[in-house]
Amino acid sequence: MFIDEVQQLDYDLHNSIKECGSALNDDLEGVLTWLNPNEAESNHQLRPPSLRIKSGIRHLSKQFETKSTLPDLLKTFMVLNIRVHFFRHYEELCNFKQVQKLERYYRYPFRFIKIISDHELNMEFKQMRCYLVSKRPVLCENIEEQMRLHFMEDDFDIAEEMRDWLSQAMDNSCMDLFLDMLLERIRVFSEQQMRGYWNQNSCTAKTYELFVKNQWPNIARFLNCPENDNELLSQILECFQSEYVRVCASDIYELFVLQYPASKPALVELRSIIKTPYGHKELIEGFLQQFKMKALNSSITTAEILLSYVRAIKSVFTVDVSGTYLPAITELVKPCLMERHDAVRTFLYALLELNSEEIQDSSFTASTMSVLAELSSELKDKRFASFDAPATEARPSIANDLGGNLLRPFHEKILDRFLNWTPKPLESVKTDSDALLMNKSLLDFAFEVFDSREMVFAEFIGIFTNKLLGLKDYKLDSKWVKTLKVLRKKAEFKSVSGVQEVSNINNIDVMLRDMRDSSQLCEQLHQLEGLDNRFFPKIISYLFWKVEIDLVSPKNEDFEMPVWLKTELKRYTEAFSRLKVGRKFVIHKHLSTVSLRLSFEDGRVIKSEVDFVKASVISCFLSSKSDSGLTTHQIADRTRLTLAVIEQTLEFWEKVGAIYLEPGNECYRILENFDSLNARQNKSKEKLSTGERDARETGARADDEHQAFMLSMSKVWPFIQGMLMNLGSLKASKIHSFLKMAVPSEIGFSATPAQLESYLRALVDEEKLSVADNGSYKLVR
Repeated sequence: MFIDEVQQLDYDLHNSIKECGSALNDDLEGVLTWLNPNEAESNHQLRPPSLRIKSGIRHLSKQFETKSTLPDLLKTFMVLNIRVHFFRHYEELCNFKQVQKLERYYRYPFRFIKIISDHELNMEFKQMRCYLVSKRPVLCENIEEQMRLHFMEDDFDIAEEMRDWLSQAMDNSCMDLFLDMLLERIRVFSEQQMRGYWNQNSCTAKTYELFVKNQWPNIARFLNCPENDNELLSQILECFQSEYVRVCASDIYELFVLQYPASKPALVELRSIIKTPYGHKELIEGFLQQFKMKALNSSITTAEILLSYVRAIKSVFTVDVSGTYLPAITELVKPCLMERHDAVRTFLYALLELNSEEIQDSSFTASTMSVLAELSSELKDKRFASFDAPATEARPSIANDLGGNLLRPFHEKILDRFLNWTPKPLESVKTDSDALLMNKSLLDFAFEVFDSREMVFAEFIGIFTNKLLGLKDYKLDSKWVKTLKVLRKKAEFKSVSGVQEVSNINNIDVMLRDMRDSSQLCEQLHQLEGLDNRFFPKIISYLFWKVEIDLVSPKNEDFEMPVWLKTELKRYTEAFSRLKVGRKFVIHKHLSTVSLRLSFEDGRVIKSEVDFVKASVISCFLSSKSDSGLTTHQIADRTRLTLAVIEQTLEFWEKVGAIYLEPGNECYRILENFDSLNARQNKSKEKLSTGERDARETGARADDEHQAFMLSMSKVWPFIQGMLMNLGSLKASKIHSFLKMAVPSEIGFSATPAQLESYLRALVDEEKLSVADNGSYKLVR
């Protein structure tokens, strides 16, 4: 249809100037060819007209005054040719640059001949743009995406061109698109300025101010709105607040646990932003999911779980001072901790602020001790001594709560109070506990994560007993006294002994009284002549002390003590009988220790506090009869100890450098001089025959292979230790399966089940592990 109309117009144009002569007709032909966008080979091609074309344009322009129909015919001719060209090529358009190039192609010739107004041309372009939007959605999406990219990259000049094009093509119905771009800009800016800055106060306000100062002027120009549009700016501020909540929610575990207490400013800001129960619910539910995934698994130590739990309680309470969601955290953590056999003990170690020397448990590594120190610090935080309303917010009085006007009748105030009562929101997190949170302290929540408080107190008694028995004097650190006061305050500790209920608190009172009486008795004994004042007896009422005292048990079988020790103990026994008539002084050898100072010929001095068994064994080497060395059987004859106990004790003294095993005759000797021992060992190596050396080399290769295997397995030992510490006991097959999944590839684990079994047996021999009758392995405590 367009082709027919164009041909008809071409005919009409030539007829309208036929009487003007053939020269003008030639000019018209040249101008029409130069104007026609469909004459790709001979039209303007975005270049200025030649002199001939310029002359033809001037001649035609003169005819416009006499030929009134000529301008309309030319305008119609150009519009129709533009449409023909457009409909031939619009499907080739894929991006905004191509669209711009096409529009410049159409607009260019009208710079030299005014046959159509700018308004009319723009209306024609608008129709083409609308057609492209409706028929070429891919092009429209491409332009939108390009505009987003230029907008995000601060290239506002090109973005504004695309904005104008889309606004005209879509009849100004793309404001939602522009607002989405604004929200995306806010989101990206928030990510840059907010994420990770948890220790920054008023982060939202600072980010908003920076945005308004540096970016808002250009954005306001893009949106065609005034910079001081307060309504829009207030909505932008709300967007930044929402973005802050979103950023915090995505890293909520890091915010609540890993970065606490440095993240307190972020928590306070969250509290000021989140106003609705649903907002708190959504945030806490996301945290519980991350907490379960990152904190409650077998690879996390008990100390780390307890630290994460305490920090979670503090963080959640900071964000939501109502405490509605605190029980939900307890209910999540409690089942996991109850599977850990060391949960209560770890909590008490932190509460008591014990160091590695006081704990003396090989399962508590340096990293675990570091976590315990952090947990102790968190538990001492006085700001969470009680979960009442913050001190800065004064609690309203009854008079204020019932109405400010005290002259009103009291029954009217009561009615107003209950008529305005607001029920608990349905959106709150559901928990099984309806206990009131008022007047609860951080320690209350720490206790609630265990099955009962009696369990905590029973474990404390065991630790407290060992502490009292291990005291070198009778003075107890203040931290133990403080912890005992805390436990007394936490109520209801009772256990049954026989037919009589005996309070565990009373047991502790008896133990403390025993220590006080022992201190007084020690002062009296030290005033007597002939007694060594380095002796500090602890007289205990063993029925009230949680210690294993069974005089019939083989473990407490009597053994021969050194003469010097027996002599001193006899003196104290006789002195005690004189001071306490009718009472007998019984020595519990396995609960007693002695401090030794060993001197050697090379000037070495070894100081060690050991039990009576170790003292008895090393004393065997002090007599003149031991100059030629002692075998384990000779030591057994002198001490009446079992060979297993003797071998274990000799290994201890050998490690500290007090004795050595002489090769060949299996005799142990006092190590008076390190240098002489090394010389003898080197000389014995030189006397080895060739055959013996070959045998040694073969054995050495086997030893090297074994050592290489043991070295590779030593890298895996921390993983085994962590599994058994967290899960209690496991069989070798289960440990093998766990190791294959847990050991990183850079460490490597390629041992077969049989090789792992042999390694576990070696750990049993080293007394790092123990094996049960069913083949399960567990850590030796």
